[in-house]
Amino acid sequence: MAMAVVTVASGGLPVIDVTATAPKVGFPVTEASTGIAVTKVTAGGVAVTFVAVGGSTPVATFDGASSNVTLSNGNLTVTSAGGTGTDVGARSAATKTTGKYYFEITVTAGAGNNDAIGILKSSGVYTDGINNSFMVSRTNGVIFTNNGVFANPGLTAVANGTVLCFAIDLTARLGWVRKGSGSWNADGGANPATGTGGGTIAPTDPFSPFVRFGGPGGVNGNNMTANFGGSTYAQTVPSGFINWPAA
Repeated sequence: MAMAVVTVASGGLPVIDVTATAPKVGFPVTEASTGIAVTKVTAGGVAVTFVAVGGSTPVATFDGASSNVTLSNGNLTVTSAGGTGTDVGARSAATKTTGKYYFEITVTAGAGNNDAIGILKSSGVYTDGINNSFMVSRTNGVIFTNNGVFANPGLTAVANGTVLCFAIDLTARLGWVRKGSGSWNADGGANPATGTGGGTIAPTDPFSPFVRFGGPGGVNGNNMTANFGGSTYAQTVPSGFINWPAA
């Protein structure tokens, strides 16, 4: 017998998993490939698959504490205001401690020393440098993680217009980054889908995406634009990873 497929529009009445055992009866589950709340139940011995359409789980933006930047494009584009003596940037308030997430950040205009892109601890600040982060340096492509160098020369210099792809597994505490469709972590054997070749991320701490414009103060007008899943990605999302959801 063919599988019956029922389509459920986003925002409609909730559907519950009636096959779950106590105390989880009635709890929704999440489809790992989309991050959308759906359920799979068995009705009369026939498997029923629910497919969410017409909407999606809200995704992250740069809505955390920012420093000497302007935000536009729905808080997805960050532009340096320049003019200060310290590193500046923006971050998301959507901190996570577990889960497997994917996002992309395009360096649309950058030239300052120590520009950086990646994830930052909730307790970290933009002047931390390599501390409290998993990040790539825009200037030379070196990848830093867990307070040290992970890959040098790494990705090499990140030219304007480059899309940086991040796969972050906060359950396994591993991170990957690549330029466009290039090799993850500049390692042909690295693969976030299989958990190989990842850079170690500090344990237990909550992290969220961030960008930093290097001191002194970054160059006025330098900007970067993030895609956390609100529009079509430039590259394919690794199997098992979902959009970075909003807080």
